[in-house]
Amino acid sequence: MLIITVVNLGSTAVLGAVLYLLPHALLNAATVPFGVRVPPDQTNAPEIVTQRRRYAHRLITAAAVITPLAVISGAILRTAVSGAVGAILLTATAAVLWARANRTINHTKQHHGWYEHSRQGIAADTSLRTDPVRFPWPWAIPSLVIIAGTTGAGIIGYPHLPPALTWPVALGPVIAQVLATTLAAATTALVLRARADIDVTRPRDGAARYRRYLTAIARAVMVSTALIDLMLLGLAAVLWTGNRSPWLFALATVPPVLGSLAVWAHLLVRVGPAGTRLPTTVTDEPPTGLLRRDDDRFWRAAGTIYLNPDDPAAVVPSRTGTGWTLNAGNPRVLLAAAVVLALAAAITTVITVS
Repeated sequence: MLIITVVNLGSTAVLGAVLYLLPHALLNAATVPFGVRVPPDQTNAPEIVTQRRRYAHRLITAAAVITPLAVISGAILRTAVSGAVGAILLTATAAVLWARANRTINHTKQHHGWYEHSRQGIAADTSLRTDPVRFPWPWAIPSLVIIAGTTGAGIIGYPHLPPALTWPVALGPVIAQVLATTLAAATTALVLRARADIDVTRPRDGAARYRRYLTAIARAVMVSTALIDLMLLGLAAVLWTGNRSPWLFALATVPPVLGSLAVWAHLLVRVGPAGTRLPTTVTDEPPTGLLRRDDDRFWRAAGTIYLNPDDPAAVVPSRTGTGWTLNAGNPRVLLAAAVVLALAAAITTVITVS
C-alpha cells in the first residue's frame, strides 16, 4: 500500500507543480503569456500579472483538494488509478484556467491596441539549412547499449521464462525500447530542422543562442531516452522473472523517471525557453527596433494548436511551455499522424490476439 500511496502522491504532486509553473518564465516565454503574443514592454502589464496570480491561486486550491483525495481514495481502494484520475482532473482544471486567461489577455491586447503603429518582423537563420546543428550520435550510444543488453538477456533467459508468457508479450520491453529510441531520434532530427525561434530585436545574437539551445535539447532528449530504455530493462526483469514485488517495480521505474525529470529541470533552469538564459555572445549588435510578428490568428485552442495550411513548416516553436509543436494544417503532419495511429493499432491488435 505504501508504493501505491507514493505513486498517487507523486503523480499528482509533480503534475501539479508543472502545471503551476507552466505560465512562469521558467517554462514559458515572457512574450507569449497564456499563448497570446504581446510586445516585450507589455509582458508585465497589470492584466497579465493579474491573470498569472489568478491562475496560480486557483490551481493551488484545486491541487490542495484533488491531491489528498487521490491519495486517500487510492489507499482505501488499493489502486494507483486514483492518481491517474487526479492527474486528469488537475489537467482539466489547468486547461480551463489557461483558456480564461488567454481570452482575457487577448481582449485586453486588442482593446488597448498593443500592436498598433508597431514595426513587426521575423528573423531567419539560413545557415541552419546549409550548416545545420549536427545530430548528437555519441549521446545515442547509451540507448543502443541498453537495447543490446536487454535483447541479449532476453535471448539467454528465453528458455526459462514463465510458461504463461507468449512471445509478443515477452518481447514487449525490447520492442518498446526500439520504438522509444527510434521515435526520440526521429523527433530530434525533425526538431533540428524545424523553424528557428530567433529574437527579432537582436537576430545575430538570437541565432547564435538558438544553435546552442538546439544542441542542449538534442542531448537532453537522448539522455532521457537512455533513462527510459533503462526503465524498460528493469520492467523486462520484472516481467521475465515473474516477480511481482511492488518494491522491485518501484526500483525499476522511480530512479529513471526522477533522473529524466532532473535532466529537464537542469535544462530549463540553465538554458531557458528557446535559449533565453544562455549568455550573450554577440555584443556589438544594435537592436533592430522590430517586434516579433503578431500571428495569434493561426493559434487555436488558447494558443496550444498551430493551424496554418499556407505555412509549409511541419514543426514550429510552441507557445505552451518550451519546445515545438506540429502545424495541424500541414497535410504531411496529418498523413504522418494517420500512419502512426495505424501502426499503433496494428501492434496493439497483434499483442492482444497473441
